[in-house]
Amino acid sequence: MLKVLGSMLILLASVGFGFQIQMDLKNHLRLLYDIRKLLFDIANETAYTMDSMEVVLEHAIHSRNPYLNEICKEMGEGLQKKERGCGQELWQERIEAWQKRLGLSLEEKEIFAGAGCAFFGKSMGENEKSLEHYLKRLDYVIDQVRGEQKEKQKVYQTVSVMCGLIVILLFL
Repeated sequence: MLKVLGSMLILLASVGFGFQIQMDLKNHLRLLYDIRKLLFDIANETAYTMDSMEVVLEHAIHSRNPYLNEICKEMGEGLQKKERGCGQELWQERIEAWQKRLGLSLEEKEIFAGAGCAFFGKSMGENEKSLEHYLKRLDYVIDQVRGEQKEKQKVYQTVSVMCGLIVILLFL
């Protein structure tokens, strides 16, 4: 009786692990969409209100993702204090510090950092072209992640259930 109950618990845990990985993959894709929306919001807010980046980042921008909100708030505060060099350096530093917490790959971090630096260029035209370039790269990465997501979900769910079954066989 205990073996059957233990086997059921192991199987439930392995299925739960598979679903957890599936949710992590969905959350990562949602984060990439949130980053894309954040960049558009910053660009639109600065174009329409003509406020400084300090004001826009600290007060006007709100994302669904609390980590992105915190990054914007830190950026706004750092720009107002002018404690570090230019805005590009501060943006790079903030993205580097938050990379692990956000769960970004190196390519995604590079795109996010580069796109943010596009707001601190020398001219509006240069900024728009640079941002457009990084947004196209981000769209490409989003398409890649979306395409790989279903494959990864199937593989991870299958592997987790198979591992659970192997553990059950080892205990019997």
